[in-house]
Amino acid sequence: MNVPPGFPGPTPPNPGQPNPGFGYPGQPFPNQPPQPGSPFGAPAPSPFGATVGGPQNPGGNPSWMPQEGPPEKNRTGLILGAILALVVAGTAVFFITKGNNDADDARENAEQQAEDVLATAPTIPDISIPVISIPDISIPQISIPEISIPEITLPPGVTLPPGVTLPGQTETTAPEATTIPETVATTPVAAVNLFTGTQATDVVADFATARGATPLRILQVLLYPDYAFAQVQDPTIPANVDQYDWRNDAVSSPAPVVLTGDGDLEANLFSDAEVNWAAIPALTEAALAQVPIEGAAVTHIIVHRNLPFTDQIQIRVFVSGTRTSGYVDADSQGNITFVDPG
Repeated sequence: MNVPPGFPGPTPPNPGQPNPGFGYPGQPFPNQPPQPGSPFGAPAPSPFGATVGGPQNPGGNPSWMPQEGPPEKNRTGLILGAILALVVAGTAVFFITKGNNDADDARENAEQQAEDVLATAPTIPDISIPVISIPDISIPQISIPEISIPEITLPPGVTLPPGVTLPGQTETTAPEATTIPETVATTPVAAVNLFTGTQATDVVADFATARGATPLRILQVLLYPDYAFAQVQDPTIPANVDQYDWRNDAVSSPAPVVLTGDGDLEANLFSDAEVNWAAIPALTEAALAQVPIEGAAVTHIIVHRNLPFTDQIQIRVFVSGTRTSGYVDADSQGNITFVDPG
């Protein structure tokens, strides 16, 4: 302890003397002899074994005693703590203030962008939708007349499938049914053979109809058993000759014929009425008899003028066999004029 100047220093306790305890102020320790000049004897010792000298205040208390302060290290810690608290508080205030400023800036930017968008947005005109009135549609009532189905009588032998009934009938099978054989009506198809009957005559008539000419001016007719050709003059253009084909009882469209040579066309033509077409079947039979060759058969017939040898109309019947062939010539009426037996 520091003692202010002017105060006597502490008096050390007497060595070898026990210190049983403190006495009251101004009271000497027990067993200590009184000091001369002191009204109470020796001064009271300090609680720490020392006595403070000097004048006494009334009541026995000293007039001034210094007080002990906190240690130096305690003061330094308090100062550091105060500084740290101020730094933390300042940092918190800084961040709070900065956050508020950033929020205000963001809000102002958003408001400005919204104002810019609204300023540049197109104006949508008002659209008026007219009111559409749908008129009432009345559908007239349709009355279906009653239909009466007359009673049907099944012929004998006709059986209805199960579950099928006719008006006025409860049975599906006609009473007293008998089996009636089915018959299919067929029309016999005439065999095509232009060398028989009147078929040659009919074919020439078809050519005349197709050409539209009466009489029919013919350059040549060629007959086969089931088809034929005819080269005839065009009545509208006499210098032209067209060919018609006959197949399956039908005449084709005309096709142009190319004429060659320096002959006279009119001298080569003849009329359909100049030939006895009905003599074709008998002439065919005579040719088979006049040309007796193995496997003989009439293959075709040519009717034309026999130029340049003669201007007569000639009917030539060709006969072919398995080993050889021959022909028979006849005039326009079917009279044989020449035979080549093959």
